[in-house]
Amino acid sequence: MARVLVIAHLNHDRIWELDGPLKSGSRVSWGKRETRLGGGGYFTGSPFLALGHEVALVSSLGNDALGDTARSELSELGFDMQHVYKRDSGTHITDILLEPSGERTILTPSQGPMRLFRLDGDVKADAAYINCFNPDATILKALDSIGLVASQFPLSETSVPRPADIMIGSKGDFPELDDNALWRKAQHFCGSRLKHLVMTDGARAITIHDGEQIRNVTPMKRAVVKNTIGAGDHFSANLVSALLAGAAIEDAARNASKATADWLEQRDQEKY
Repeated sequence: MARVLVIAHLNHDRIWELDGPLKSGSRVSWGKRETRLGGGGYFTGSPFLALGHEVALVSSLGNDALGDTARSELSELGFDMQHVYKRDSGTHITDILLEPSGERTILTPSQGPMRLFRLDGDVKADAAYINCFNPDATILKALDSIGLVASQFPLSETSVPRPADIMIGSKGDFPELDDNALWRKAQHFCGSRLKHLVMTDGARAITIHDGEQIRNVTPMKRAVVKNTIGAGDHFSANLVSALLAGAAIEDAARNASKATADWLEQRDQEKY
């Protein structure tokens, strides 16, 4: 199998399962609260491992007990932690308010530390996945030499451009942009290396744009679950894995969608 570089956040998510929807000025009770590992690094890296790939994480953890425990857990799971450095500050919890409908609200501290992404030495990888807005020059140089690079669609206009073959995103994050505008925006970040833009749209068709032609892929399965945290990351990992195995982009997207639906249903049955 392949060796994959995953450049993304490692978070500690505190998930509040609310008994009702959030309403202005209302009192809302919660039924369950759990703190666990999350972030794009964890939710993308884990399916890569499950699919048999080697995974090197590029991220950071806090300099406290939570950070140390997370490092040990991730190492035991099989992640290469060489490029996960210890920050000068402690762990910041990401609070996620999960409504019964599946709608979620994410709370992060406005004065939280800037999380830097850097490499500790040379990198050898067959593929890379990047989900951060501020990769440094060493990461960008490494991406230039990696055969297959996929990027999550940056939400911030100030995100650093990155050389990537595939941009993956959700249409829900860009409701004001049509397919061609999304392609131009993706090309701004990825440059001439961009080959495909893959946009999910909930249970609706997946759109694949190559700069000239737009193709729609109908998802094979829809998961009816409350918690979809990590679904986009899981889709991205399965898409890249299928491409590494030689699948066509349409087949890769279709299979990634089904794999993600299966995973969501399994997690729901396990009472995540």
